[in-house]
Amino acid sequence: MILMADLSEVQIEPLVLRHAVAVQRLVCHPDLAATTRLPVPYPRDGASQYIEQCLAEQALGKTMAFAILNSTSLVGLCGLHGIREREKAELGYWIGRPFWGQGYASQAVGKLLEFAFRKCGLGCVQAEVLEQNLRSRRVLEKNGFKLISHRVHDSYRWSPDERLAQYAADPIQWVEYQTFRVVSMLHPLLRAILEVELAVGNVILETRKDWPEPGIVFVRMKDSFRHRRVQLPSGVHYSIVKAPRAVSRFRL
Repeated sequence: MILMADLSEVQIEPLVLRHAVAVQRLVCHPDLAATTRLPVPYPRDGASQYIEQCLAEQALGKTMAFAILNSTSLVGLCGLHGIREREKAELGYWIGRPFWGQGYASQAVGKLLEFAFRKCGLGCVQAEVLEQNLRSRRVLEKNGFKLISHRVHDSYRWSPDERLAQYAADPIQWVEYQTFRVVSMLHPLLRAILEVELAVGNVILETRKDWPEPGIVFVRMKDSFRHRRVQLPSGVHYSIVKAPRAVSRFRL
């Protein structure tokens, strides 16, 4: 069973050399360097060198790097580094200063975790951010990461009193969080329909976004819907589709 509602979001695509000019333009902002390990000053050809390094590590199966895009521009980068097959990887990301506060990081990290757990089959994704970087910590927590520890950093750029907050996410806790998050995105009237189903014993098996096409949220249920159809206002709609499990599998 599939319950659907409109939702638009940011996209990620594999990082390649054609992204270098846009990356170079964003990465030189001093506010970005203040919370990352990016070199200061950033080399004039730093973006192309970094992308070439990522591509070389990707060929060895150690890195998967992505450009974060809105409808018109590259807004940042994200990636999985130090990948160990079926084990773990380190998540990294940054968003260009002109695009802060617009939700791009949260959405990109969500897509990257989907890739890590469903495509790569990783058992754990780790990340660490400055303890005082509350925005970045919130990005991780909004995607189901759990705080596991703190450690002392080794960067001359940051205060000796600052610590790094270490986070981790695994496939089980990510799926549980995704179910809650996706359902919470539904229009209240659609969410009410779903709550009726749950109240009479139906069960959510999986949730996804952007399937079967971009801008769609779906929820697959164990049993057929039992509720009566209701009148919905203009702009709010859903459809119920009977489909075999193979059809409802998702690909990034």
